Amino acid sequence: MSRLNANNKQMACIKEDVKISITERLDTFLRDDSRAEIVFESSLTSNERKYIHNYCIQFSLKTRSH
Repeated sequence: MSRLNANNKQMACIKEDVKISITERLDTFLRDDSRAEIVFESSLTSNERKYIHNYCIQFSLKTRSH
């Protein structure tokens, strides 16, 4: 199941503790000017990856999944 945010983009439904963990990692990355890339574990679900992609769009970050 997915939800729409204010911009009508699909937001992934993931567990709150996972969302907090991902958000904290991304926020730490954004504050660290010495890092150009962050890599997440390959075990993420498609909804968790979608959440990361949507979160990164807010900061004009480029993302890719492979």
